[in-house]
Amino acid sequence: MKRNTEKFISLRNLIGKIIVVLFCLWLVPDAQVVYGASASVTISTETSEVIAGETFSVIVTAESSAVISDFEAYISYDPLILEFTSGGKLVSGGNGLVFISDIANGNNTVKKYVLEFKAIKSGSSEVAIAEKPMVYGDGNREEMSVSKNSLTIGVSGKPSKKNINDLKELSLVDEKISPSFSKDVTEYAATVKNSVTHIAVKAVAEDVDAKIQVTGNDSLEEGNNEIRILVTAEDGSKKEYKIVAYRKTKQEEAYEKEEKQQNKDEDTKQEEGQIDGFLVYKKDGEVLFENSYQYTILDVPEDAEIPVGYKKTSITLCSVNLPAYELKVNSPEKDFFILYAKNEEGEEGFYRYDRKEKTLQRYVGSLTASTDLHETEMENQGMEETDYRQKINQMMIITFVMIGISVVFLLIIIKLFLTTRIKRPTEEEK
Repeated sequence: MKRNTEKFISLRNLIGKIIVVLFCLWLVPDAQVVYGASASVTISTETSEVIAGETFSVIVTAESSAVISDFEAYISYDPLILEFTSGGKLVSGGNGLVFISDIANGNNTVKKYVLEFKAIKSGSSEVAIAEKPMVYGDGNREEMSVSKNSLTIGVSGKPSKKNINDLKELSLVDEKISPSFSKDVTEYAATVKNSVTHIAVKAVAEDVDAKIQVTGNDSLEEGNNEIRILVTAEDGSKKEYKIVAYRKTKQEEAYEKEEKQQNKDEDTKQEEGQIDGFLVYKKDGEVLFENSYQYTILDVPEDAEIPVGYKKTSITLCSVNLPAYELKVNSPEKDFFILYAKNEEGEEGFYRYDRKEKTLQRYVGSLTASTDLHETEMENQGMEETDYRQKINQMMIITFVMIGISVVFLLIIIKLFLTTRIKRPTEEEK
């Protein structure tokens, strides 16, 4: 019984001590947290006086002798005087309060944040750190004690209106102007196709507050058209630029197209080259052969007679492939090709091209005579082949005769050898 009483007294004393400690803590509600490190958060700017309409930067810097891991702070300002425009991915907000949240973004002893503001109205605005900024040290997010400051931005009214009425850029969409643009040159010229009835004008003022008005670029007529670009400065002063746009007529375009095609044909001829006094080139789907005269190379009509002994082939001249005919057999005329062409008078017929002499002449030989000639050549060739075959046959006969004679002689020799052997007495008979 005595032991139980002692245990009860000890427990009562312990509970009493706990109550005393809790009571002491309740009596000291304003106990402060002891920090292991300190940091300073400062707000600065290059200029504290700006003009309405201008933009400027405010720099927020958190700095400590120890490593800073995380930083959070609210920045307040007067939204009637200033407008927050940007601050990077770690900054957000507006309407008088900007929030900086830099969590787990690297450990440094100094962290800087640039906030961009625009002055929108004359007056002054305090840019300050609202509430207590949170600065944590490296490790177990140890909170630091922080000192801070604020600054005041003064905004004055807009300056007097500007009288800048120059253009910074002037051009036509899909068209060129002459001379090249210069803000001090006010007159230009341009030429457009007959199909163009509207020109898009690109004009950029040197001052963003200046106004631009463009007239005369619609419903263009053939001939000269004046396009006017009026630049009005902020103070009302004006400056006019002018572009004289010439719209071509259909007749002019047709003439230019023909002239361009002629020049192109001449260039094509020069590119393809000239071979020993003549040219071969293509024009409007036709193949032309040109020396002192001009010929159009044609396919041979189906009802035309081709000299016997010729076969269809092709020949390449000046990189152009032409239909032609050549002899089927070897002869002195193997270097000649027959072409079918039309001359400048529109007469069609056969022409003979000499591959060695590089000439083209009308084929004046008779088709019949030409046919007889080639038939004779073919007969001669046939005769030569017959003689050759006869000679081969003769050689074969002679060869067989010689083989027969050799066999006979061989048989005779064998017979004589056997006869002599029978007549000779053996050793036993002796």
